[in-house]
Amino acid sequence: MSQEKMLEIENLDLLVDWSRKLVYCAFGAKEDQQDIEIAMMEAESIDENEESTEELNQVLPLKESIALIKSYLIRKKRKSNQEIVFFISDDNYHAFLEDLNRRLVSNLIGSLVKKGVLDSAFDDERNDFIFWVKGK
Repeated sequence: MSQEKMLEIENLDLLVDWSRKLVYCAFGAKEDQQDIEIAMMEAESIDENEESTEELNQVLPLKESIALIKSYLIRKKRKSNQEIVFFISDDNYHAFLEDLNRRLVSNLIGSLVKKGVLDSAFDDERNDFIFWVKGK
């Protein structure tokens, strides 16, 4: 293992829940310090907005988010009491946030396709899916 500092996770569900709220609130924001601070404040109070909480749970479910973080965790057993503890590096946490953001975009697009707002097809030349607004 590298010399990178590892952060102990005291409550995995709480960390993942707050992380997905942060990604949801920061979606579309610039990456400057002020926008990040605003997104962090919004993430803290998102539970007060029922509509946003409902949308968050649809586009970035907690169980799905927990599944995403698992590949980044290091699991250790304390020698003193045999308790299982999880650790994550700064770099891996950042990668997890990027994964959450990609999943959010994917789930939002999927939701719009399901609702009939967007249409999609696979472009062999680009080797990727393309999307467009229906009727345009």
